[in-house]
Amino acid sequence: PAVQSKASAAVKPNPVAQSKASKPAPTPAAKKPDHSSNYSVLEAVKKLRSIKSSQDLLAFTRGEKRLTITKAIPGAKRRLEK
Repeated sequence: PAVQSKASAAVKPNPVAQSKASKPAPTPAAKKPDHSSNYSVLEAVKKLRSIKSSQDLLAFTRGEKRLTITKAIPGAKRRLEK
């Protein structure tokens, strides 16, 4: 009978190496939408004043319930309509 040397013996696959290879690549974290509720009141008002289009203003403030922000929206709209 032929004796197999260590080099020619069947190599068992490394289960740790296989599990690392089978994992899907991590997806990048989803970016938070830019919305007024993600900012403090003072920061949100500053951002309101810096917005350049009516559509961006509406998207930024949609669903906002804070009184200070909702009172600043009409002034920002008038500024953009000029």
